[in-house]
Amino acid sequence: RSFHVTGVQTCALPISSLKVAIHGLRLTLTALSKALPLAIIAHNPGYSLATREMWLDVEEFEQAYLTGRALDRRGLTEEALMLYRQAAEVYRGDYLEELADEWPSFRRETLKDQYLFVVTQLARAAVEQADYQGGVVWCQQILSKDRCREDVYQLLFQCHARLGQRGRVRQWYEFCVRSLEVELDCAPSPETDEAFRLALAGKL
Repeated sequence: RSFHVTGVQTCALPISSLKVAIHGLRLTLTALSKALPLAIIAHNPGYSLATREMWLDVEEFEQAYLTGRALDRRGLTEEALMLYRQAAEVYRGDYLEELADEWPSFRRETLKDQYLFVVTQLARAAVEQADYQGGVVWCQQILSKDRCREDVYQLLFQCHARLGQRGRVRQWYEFCVRSLEVELDCAPSPETDEAFRLALAGKL
């Protein structure tokens, strides 16, 4: 249940081999029981891994996200942003991203959507607070997950224009054009084109 797993391989095992593997795993967990509170529970139709008093990055992320949303709805913006920052810091990559299996994909995409919401709120807040360099950093994190977010390119144009970096405005616009063409076979919206023109003219 963590965002990142290193060196995981999966394979189909005969029942006898599975029982041998489970027995070996139980012995290992018993030897590590003081430092690693894990136990294997047998039930029909399979096994589960029980934990107690263990910190999980996924749970920490979701708790910060949900609490932040609740505070946001109550109009407690600053408190919500603190929780969003905490959620962004604990997100260590997409959920079980090294597994090629289908089963974690829905959970992975759900968590990614929550992360993108969190980072978008942080990017917008940075721009509103005139922290344009911070806004650039948050926008880049969003685009590393979704290169087709035109609203994020528009924020980037504004940030770089306010920083006096009109060359970067043009470079991000060109990247936007290429990304939309490759990923979605479309051109930027009129809103994105207008934001680009205003940024180049220093009017954003």
